[in-house]
Amino acid sequence: PCAMGLATPTAVVVGTGKAASSGILFRNAESIEVSGKVDLVVFDKTGTLTLGKPVVSAITPYSGISEQELLRVAASIEYQSGHPLAKAIVNRFNELDIPYEKVQQFTSIPGMGASGVLDNQSTSVAVGNRKYLNSVGVEVPARNSSEQEIVGSEAHVSINGSYAGRIDFEDIPRPGAKDAVSGLKEMGIEVALLSGDNRYAAQNIANAIGIDNALSEVSPEDKMSVIKKFQSQGKTVAMVGDGVNDAPALETSDLGIALAGGSEVAIQSADVTVITNDINSIPEVIELSQSSMRTIRQNLGWAFGYNVFLIPIAAGIVYPFIHLLGGEIPTILKPLLGDQGFLNPIAAAGAMALSSISVVLNSLRLKYR
Repeated sequence: PCAMGLATPTAVVVGTGKAASSGILFRNAESIEVSGKVDLVVFDKTGTLTLGKPVVSAITPYSGISEQELLRVAASIEYQSGHPLAKAIVNRFNELDIPYEKVQQFTSIPGMGASGVLDNQSTSVAVGNRKYLNSVGVEVPARNSSEQEIVGSEAHVSINGSYAGRIDFEDIPRPGAKDAVSGLKEMGIEVALLSGDNRYAAQNIANAIGIDNALSEVSPEDKMSVIKKFQSQGKTVAMVGDGVNDAPALETSDLGIALAGGSEVAIQSADVTVITNDINSIPEVIELSQSSMRTIRQNLGWAFGYNVFLIPIAAGIVYPFIHLLGGEIPTILKPLLGDQGFLNPIAAAGAMALSSISVVLNSLRLKYR
C-alpha cells in the first residue's frame, strides 16, 4: 500500500524540481494539475509579447501647441506612472534637458491613463488611451486613412478639457514570442491576445507572431470579463501577463502565469512564475504539467494493480486451492508461499519495497524527459 501513497507526491516533487531547474516555479500542486488541462492561453501584449520598452516614434500636437510643450505636459504627468508608455514619454523628454512641472491631484487608472494639475499654471492635464480621454469628457479625433498606417501604441493628451495632441510609440515583439505561440498551437492549444492598446497596435503584434484572435482597447476589468466569457464556453484558460493591470485577469483565470521581469503585483497574483523571463517557457509549463500528470496516472495504475494482485495472496487466498490440489506446495513456490500457501513475510516485505521503488523510479524518469 505504500506505493499508493507515494504515487502522487513523488511525481509532483520531481516535476516541480524539473520545472525549477528550467526557471519555472509552480505555486502549489494544484497549479501543476490545472496546467495540464489548459486549452486556451491568453497573452497580454505590452511587456509580455513585446519587449515592453517602447520608444516615442511621433508627436502630433493639435490646436497650435508645440511638440515640445505637448511632450512637457505629458511627461510631467507620466513621471509618476510606472507604465511602459509613460516611461517612454519620460525618456524622450529627458533628452531635452528641461525641468518637469510639479503635479498636484495626480490620479492613475491602470491600463487607461493618468491625470493631474500642473502646479505653477493650474493647468489640468490628462494622458491616456482613447477610452480614458472619452471618460473624462474629451473627444478624440478619428485617425485618417494615412495615419492608420502607423500601427503602434498611442497616448492622447488633453489640456484643460480640450484635446491637445497624440504621442505614438514603437515596440517590437519579444524574441521567441512567435516560437512560443507556434509551440502552443502545435500542442493543440488556442492562443488569444488581450491589450489595452488601440486595435492597430494590437493587430500588428498579433499578425507578427501568428495570433488570430486579438482583442484591443480592453481595460483591466474588461480583461476579467473576457476571461470569464472564455471560461463559460468550457475552456480552461491560462493568462500570461506581467503588469499591474494584468493582475485581475491573472487572478480570474484558471492558471495565471507571470514573467519575473514584470511587476510584483502580477507575480503575487500568478500561479506560475517564469523566473527566466523567457516567453518560450510557456509551452514548457504545460508540457511539464502534462508529463507530471501522466506519470501520476501511471504510478497510481501500477500501485493499484500491484496491490490488487498481491494483497489477496498475502491474505491466504491461495491456501484453499493448494489443499484442493492435494496440499502440496510446488518446490519452486515454497520460498514465497511456505508449506501452507501463505505469503512468506520476508517475501511480502520485499514485494512492498519493490512496489515503492518502482513508483519512485518511474517518477524520476520525469527528470530526463
